[in-house]
Amino acid sequence: QAEASAMALAAASAGHPEDLSAENMQKMPHVLRAQKIELEMQREELLRGQLVLDAERARYFDLYDLAPVGYCTLNASGLIQQANLRAATLLGMDRRALVGQPFSRFAERDFQDTLQLFLTQVFATAEPQTCELLLATPEGRLLWAYLKGTTTQNESGAPLLRMVMTDVTERKQAELALRESEQHFRTLANAGSALIWTSGLDTGFNYFNEPWLRFTGCTLAQEAGTGWTRHVHPDDLVQCLKTYASAFERQEAFSLACRLRRADGVWRWLRNDGAPRYDSQNNFLGYIGQCLDITTQTEATAELERHRNHLESLVNERTR
Repeated sequence: QAEASAMALAAASAGHPEDLSAENMQKMPHVLRAQKIELEMQREELLRGQLVLDAERARYFDLYDLAPVGYCTLNASGLIQQANLRAATLLGMDRRALVGQPFSRFAERDFQDTLQLFLTQVFATAEPQTCELLLATPEGRLLWAYLKGTTTQNESGAPLLRMVMTDVTERKQAELALRESEQHFRTLANAGSALIWTSGLDTGFNYFNEPWLRFTGCTLAQEAGTGWTRHVHPDDLVQCLKTYASAFERQEAFSLACRLRRADGVWRWLRNDGAPRYDSQNNFLGYIGQCLDITTQTEATAELERHRNHLESLVNERTR
């Protein structure tokens, strides 16, 4: 800029020699010094800008490359264009070797359609999409991944998919273990003759096993909440509910006997034993209970009581 200013002044003065006066010549060093100072200020500004850029690059490295989740960029064909260190670790390949690889190569066979639907929806709708896939590394290690994808464009305007990949293997394994545990519980609950139920924090019943449903002839939806109470004999209902409510309030086990109407209309005596339930953190969850048919024992006891009363009457009559 200083050179340009000097050349412009010289050109302007070429046809006007009077402009090359001593006064103008004296001004020229001042103009050049001013231009030099301005150049130094611009240079310092550029250096500060470079420092800020370097800091932003370092921050980008921390946020992107060292992120605890995987980041991948895919083109419209599903080929990996870029990946951070975590993504390379999850997929079991060097990040440079990942470039150009189809992401579909890492999806297990049964999840290829899920991945394809995910990619199609992201590019077609330009809306964030999610899915869960079972992935396999080249070494054969399996992992569950939660994918979230959004679209963007490269410098040429071609569509790209920005994808976040989170390892959810532990959660999926825990869910599988829970399902297996629940299935094991249901198998045990349905295998015997006991009528098993559970309740939640609202005191309402939320589960009945198959023997209970067969006994009452009703569905789970019909029995849930307080629906089961319509099977209890009217003479036993008040005491039954009172005992349950009192135990629930104190979170204590209880045992009671009541008559329950069977699907064929026959009343049967049942002993209902309930116990409080807790989770792994010892938080109260409600109750679990089982009902056993004690009709035979109850009737036998009643019959013995009648015999005892009859014998006592006979003895009293003879001793008068």
